[in-house]
Amino acid sequence: MDAQDFKALQLLVAVQREGGFAPAARHLGVTRAAVSRAVAQLEARWQVRLARRTTRQVVLTEAAQQLVARCAASIRTLDEAFGTVGEHEGQLAGRVRVGGSAAFGRDILVPLGLSFCAQHPAVSIDFALSDRVDDLIVQPIDVTVRLGSLPESSMIARSVGQLPLVLAAAPALVAGRGLPRRIDELAHWPTVGFRVPGTAQHFAWPFVERGQRRQFEPANPAVVSDSIDAVAALVRAGVGIAMIPRHLVEADLRERRLVALLQSRVAPGPTVHVCYSHRELVPQRVRALIDWLVQTLPAHCSGGAALPASVGGAVRRR
Repeated sequence: MDAQDFKALQLLVAVQREGGFAPAARHLGVTRAAVSRAVAQLEARWQVRLARRTTRQVVLTEAAQQLVARCAASIRTLDEAFGTVGEHEGQLAGRVRVGGSAAFGRDILVPLGLSFCAQHPAVSIDFALSDRVDDLIVQPIDVTVRLGSLPESSMIARSVGQLPLVLAAAPALVAGRGLPRRIDELAHWPTVGFRVPGTAQHFAWPFVERGQRRQFEPANPAVVSDSIDAVAALVRAGVGIAMIPRHLVEADLRERRLVALLQSRVAPGPTVHVCYSHRELVPQRVRALIDWLVQTLPAHCSGGAALPASVGGAVRRR
């Protein structure tokens, strides 16, 4: 295989990953015509159809998908090797692909990433923020920050704390009812439910009562959503109360647009993990960003009522 074929395979992998010629071209910083031409030349040399083209989309053939499945890991390893060679001692350079959940990524990861880039101007970060948990072995992600339990995989997960939560309500809703004094009183309040994205599971509200962890499950939520941003918006609108990540409503609490309920009894939320693939060849810039996240994230991952060690959530350690 010559250098031209290798370059075409890189483009083909990008087409599969990004979902088409146009998004692959944008991701790689080339024209759509260049991607299309390279794939067409590969088809001509190998005498095999790799893509089905219509006026609206491009779909890779089964032969192309099998080719990508076999080559993607090797191409990524070579890309990382070249990236490592390009990093001189004391100078971090290149792109790092960072994954995370949408809201936490926007509010916490992006500012931390920008701070890291300010210290290392030759490093750029590609954020892939989604509430879908992806296996780092399959997806082109260097490091991801995930909340809660993780799927079984060969990736390394380093816990950095637990997500601070708050039981929030609009002031008008509290004015008509008064502040609740006991957890059981919440059964008489209108609530907004959060459904874990991609599942039928509803998030149960964690509390600490008499030194023991207790979960409260709203029986008949007024509204349910799989978007935590939508849940926060519904709480602001006075539709009901909800247990939500504190970073989403910190400004609302500070400006008294929202009220925190039973704050001394709210338990810590899901464990926050910094995850990455276990590979011997990891660029210095990726290792540096992992260390930076492990160092800086704990400041954003504390709070909530104290729990005895025996009832805390399980933590996967390195």
